[in-house]
Amino acid sequence: MRCFGSLAAIGPGTQRMELPEGAGVADVLARLALPEGVEAMPMLDGGPAAPASPLRDGAVLDLLPIVEGG
Repeated sequence: MRCFGSLAAIGPGTQRMELPEGAGVADVLARLALPEGVEAMPMLDGGPAAPASPLRDGAVLDLLPIVEGG
């Protein structure tokens, strides 16, 4: 797992996690316990992912901060 942008200050920049078989993106987000109001866009192995997306051994999960503005 890698946290980018403002998320790097909240979570570890890069971290390996051991998760039970059948774990998904939502399990990683729950373990991180991001502060209220902080949202992350998950990217799994270089593509978009949903919280329900399953993880496989060796998967790379990137968490990108969601920003607004123009």
